[in-house]
Amino acid sequence: MAKMQRLVIIRGDVVKRVPGTIDAGDGTIWLMGKYPLIDAESEATKTIGKDALTALMTAQRYAEIPDGCFARYGTNPSGLIIRDGDEYDAELRAAVPPALRARREIQSEIERLVASIREHGDSTGAKYIKLDEAKGRLRVWQEKYPEAALAERVAKLRAQAEHQRGLAKGALIYDADGSLSREDQQRRHDDFMAKATELENEAQELEQKG
Repeated sequence: MAKMQRLVIIRGDVVKRVPGTIDAGDGTIWLMGKYPLIDAESEATKTIGKDALTALMTAQRYAEIPDGCFARYGTNPSGLIIRDGDEYDAELRAAVPPALRARREIQSEIERLVASIREHGDSTGAKYIKLDEAKGRLRVWQEKYPEAALAERVAKLRAQAEHQRGLAKGALIYDADGSLSREDQQRRHDDFMAKATELENEAQELEQKG
C-alpha cells in the first residue's frame, strides 16, 4: 500500500494542502488513499463533461474514467502542479530572509505567551519571565537587523496613519446619539487627519534616516 503523505495542489496562485497517496505505477493521486484527484481543467475532463464524470466518481467506477482526467504527481498538461508538501514548505521557509524568519519566530512566541497568560493566568510568574525573555530577544533582533527593524517600524507607522484616516472618514458620518453638531464632526475629522499626517511624516523621516 502506498504511504499517505502531505501533498500540495497548485493551480496558479491557489495552493491547497491535502493528505493523499501517489500510485507508483502511473503517478495518479488518491485523496485519503481512496478517491482519485481529477484535473478539472484537463482536456479529457472537459470532453467527458461534468455530469458523466460525477456519475462515474459517485459510483466509484474509476476504471471507466478516461486516463487524461486523472491528476498526476508533478506538472500536468493543464498547468496543475502536485508536489510533496514537506518539500514545498521547506522551500518556502528557505526563501524567507533570515531577519524575517527570526522576527516571525519571536513574534509567534510572544503572541503564544500573551494568549496563554490571558486565558490561563500565570500563578507562578514563569510565563511572564519567558515573555520578558522573548521581548529581550526582540531587542537583540532589532540591533542585529537594523534595516529590517526600521522597515517594520515604518510599516507600523503607516498602518497607524491609515487607521487614523479611516477614523477621519467615519467622524463625518458617525454620531451615536445625535449630540454632535456638524462643526463637532468636522473637528473630530480634522483631529484624526492631523494625527494621520503626523504619523506619515514620522514614517517618512525614518525612511530618510535609514
